[in-house]
Amino acid sequence: MTSSEQSNDVNQSETEITSDSNIIPYSQYLSETQQETIQNSNSSAQQDALILSMFEQLNTQVINCTNVNLEYKSANKALTTELDIYTEEVKDLKEMQNVENSFSGSNEQYAEIELLSKTLSETSC
Repeated sequence: MTSSEQSNDVNQSETEITSDSNIIPYSQYLSETQQETIQNSNSSAQQDALILSMFEQLNTQVINCTNVNLEYKSANKALTTELDIYTEEVKDLKEMQNVENSFSGSNEQYAEIELLSKTLSETSC
């Protein structure tokens, strides 16, 4: 490449740079990048706040569920105790009914013996 060609390229590139509408002053660049940084920081802070809020809500839900679970366990224990009492009462009532049935059978047998004995005594006389 000759020196005139190099000079021409440099002049052409300088012309393109100075005439480029995308070039902004350095102060404007600093201002825009600082605003982007602030917006990005705000966005991150907002996301962090949202995540923290979600964690707090989940923690509250876990605490509520734990409390409900404790209430259910307490109610279940009370109902189990009550069921045990009723089961024992049913068992006792069945035993009493069996005893009464055996006495009832004995009474019927005793009445039958008495009747036979009376019949025998009447026929023997």
